[in-house]
Amino acid sequence: AKASGASGGGSSASTLFVWTGSSSSEAERGAVDALAEALRAATARGANPNGSAKDLRILAAPEGKEPAPFWAALGGKAAYASRGKRMAGNAAYATAAMAQMEPRLFNCSDRTGTFKAEELHNFAQDDLDGDDIMLLDAGSTIFLWVGAGASEGERRRALPLAEEYARTVGAAAGRPPEIPIVRVEAGKEPAHFRAHFHGWSEQKASPTYDPYQAKLQDQTGIRVSGRRR
Repeated sequence: AKASGASGGGSSASTLFVWTGSSSSEAERGAVDALAEALRAATARGANPNGSAKDLRILAAPEGKEPAPFWAALGGKAAYASRGKRMAGNAAYATAAMAQMEPRLFNCSDRTGTFKAEELHNFAQDDLDGDDIMLLDAGSTIFLWVGAGASEGERRRALPLAEEYARTVGAAAGRPPEIPIVRVEAGKEPAHFRAHFHGWSEQKASPTYDPYQAKLQDQTGIRVSGRRR
């Protein structure tokens, strides 16, 4: 399931809801339909650990048209990160073309002695380097994510870099140069920032999270104190 708006499922009593996000692909919708049918079959023969029902109903719940029982099964409707909310921070520039633009992430660092930006392809939350500043081009908004360990030089040069990016790269893509630039502190990411990272983890978002320590602990079961520097 994708946090930026793919397909997922949830069950309530003898009903299985199939929720499909507005940006889910045909393949994803087909896959979740097949999964729902498999769950119904497993439930009918008593192989579902969540319960059994001889006549399990499957109900479609497209994003934006969810029936009331769907939200009731989840404890009530609440805000969540979705592709549509990626554009919510800047409705003035939220054109249909921008909504379809793929986000781009850049690592902005001066660790080599020269301040430069390097694009990261197929990025994930783990690519947010707490020792640097990251530029996320989200179409209608440019985010500057500031890691807790970013240097003073990086903090000082990041905004001019983002402004130059908006004037050149952004304008070349047909966007106005006045696209808002939003500063985001590590650990305080808003929903329309998090929506661009599949499977966002609040644990990883913590300023004290160390991916190297977490990986070592997963592999060996040994917890190492202290943070990577």
